[in-house]
Amino acid sequence: MTKTSVSLLAAAFAVVAVPAFAADLSQPAVAAAPAAASSLAGVSLSIEGAPEFSQNWTSPKYGDLVDSYYIGGITYKLDPNWTVGATFKDQENAVIGVGGAATHEEFATGTLGYTLPLNETVSLTATGGIGLAWGTTNYNNNAVLANGQQSFFYYQGALEADIKITPQLTWNALNVQYKNAFNVDYLNPSAFTGLTYAIDKHNAVQTKLNYSWYDNGAGASNLVGNKESISLGYKYSF
Repeated sequence: MTKTSVSLLAAAFAVVAVPAFAADLSQPAVAAAPAAASSLAGVSLSIEGAPEFSQNWTSPKYGDLVDSYYIGGITYKLDPNWTVGATFKDQENAVIGVGGAATHEEFATGTLGYTLPLNETVSLTATGGIGLAWGTTNYNNNAVLANGQQSFFYYQGALEADIKITPQLTWNALNVQYKNAFNVDYLNPSAFTGLTYAIDKHNAVQTKLNYSWYDNGAGASNLVGNKESISLGYKYSF
């Protein structure tokens, strides 16, 4: 093959190949198919626990260990604002019950919540719920009785203000909760403040300072200190 033939063949190849290559570059890249959404998207699981100490300043046991508890919870985000959830709480009382065994009280609660973002930093969340208490509730025949085993339904409502300090750190500035029962004298308001740290989009840890009051028999006009605790918690979001 002569040099002239080679030159003509190269020129022909260039005429055909270069425009085709340029056309390929001008075509948009084919986007990768989006990952399938998880069937558990919107679901969060949580666990929290703490020992609780008496804050009844009228009792000689003020400051003593009262009980310890853990709470397991599940929450489902219906949309960016509404959530539904359920929690189970097991409380082991420090007071030794009948037969020398520690007594337990259980609480199961269903909740509905709504979050209102005020701006990019501050949000308010209102939550309401209905629950059932059973085990050693210290109630019998609708009256307070040590080691009473009467189960009862209760209702609760809470309002929480959250302030985002950084993309990962949120100050749960204040949560106030009202809790009472339908057929027993169970007025039990509480409040907490705490911090939540998001490790990543799935994992978060939380610590809270909790304080509660109870009705000593005179109604809301004469609430006394009940319990105080510092709890630790973990949350996993799918």
